[in-house]
Amino acid sequence: MSKRWGKTSDIDWIEPVAALSVFVLALFVNRFVDWPWMWVVDLFAGLGAAISFRRPVLGAILTGLSLVFWLPIPTIMVSIGGTAFYVNIFAAARANLSWRAPLTLGFGGLAYLTLVRKPIADPSDRLTLSLVLLLFVALAYVAGTAVRYATRRIQREQDTGDQRVQDLQVALARELHDSVAQTLSSAAMRANIVMSDPTLSPLALGQLERISEDCRSSAHDLRQLLASLRDEPERTLPPGPLADVDSLRTTVNSQAERLRDDGFTVDVHFDVTKLSAARSQTLAAITIEAGNNILKHARPGTTCTFSIMQCDANVVAQFSNVRKDSRAARQGFGLTGVQERLALLDGTSRAYADNGRWTLQVTLPLGMETSLSTPSPSADSESMFSRPVNS
Repeated sequence: MSKRWGKTSDIDWIEPVAALSVFVLALFVNRFVDWPWMWVVDLFAGLGAAISFRRPVLGAILTGLSLVFWLPIPTIMVSIGGTAFYVNIFAAARANLSWRAPLTLGFGGLAYLTLVRKPIADPSDRLTLSLVLLLFVALAYVAGTAVRYATRRIQREQDTGDQRVQDLQVALARELHDSVAQTLSSAAMRANIVMSDPTLSPLALGQLERISEDCRSSAHDLRQLLASLRDEPERTLPPGPLADVDSLRTTVNSQAERLRDDGFTVDVHFDVTKLSAARSQTLAAITIEAGNNILKHARPGTTCTFSIMQCDANVVAQFSNVRKDSRAARQGFGLTGVQERLALLDGTSRAYADNGRWTLQVTLPLGMETSLSTPSPSADSESMFSRPVNS
């Protein structure tokens, strides 16, 4: 269930609170009554009312039995706790039960026999009290129905608002794709055209090459992220500064130093030469998550490993540590968050235990980085990134 008020689960406190109020009132009113079992009957009535929305059949039985109990006892005054049946009627109307009308009539009849006919002898008083009883029965039924319709209306408005947000996200993704991504494509193409000028100095040529590669890689990452935004509008992208290979290496080293300060032996293997900002940021976040996991679950003083290596068209990261105990491995480690981050860039993860060591292995495609030096012609707009051959 959602955490918003409009969802059913967030207003399920109504019946328990109302039932508790009736029970406390009955205890107060009956505090001078000598009969010791009255509070037990009131407890059954209150319990049946409290569960009347979640367990309507059981709740109706408990509250109904508490009313029936008073019929064969002529010498005991009926407790005010019997009025808890109003809560059952309210809950039945709120839940839109198919048998809410028979339930209301049944409780109304039982209430008349126990609360009106049994204790009241004067016919005129009976009529007056019967009208009051009927009024409160009607109010309970109408109130439950009104809450049901109000809840549905709130939910419809929330759903409409969610749909508008999703439509806006899709429209935003489309606009960014058609503007920013195309602008990056155009910038890379223009840089490649200028690079064909033989009069350029080596410094200018190097800078233009870097600009072209950055635009090419950033446009590819942007298209992937925008595609995820279209497919899953409720997903929020993790914020963070622009990252690169150097910032990723710094993150790995800082996490390793952090673990060494806590008494671990850390083996670090880092061999990545080219990585886009989005991929660097994702791997940095996963590295921090790995460090947190090791501090919580690894055996103190043991050896752990941080390895991030470039392998052909992928970058493979592996984090391992010795577990504190030999119990069955659980899917901890914030794996859901790791998988969500990787999904944005078509990456995968695998966590497993082997010979007492817990290992998380992450595979992330390098994407456009692998084709910077060997472009392939394509009719897609990304083909504008292909490097010209200098004469």
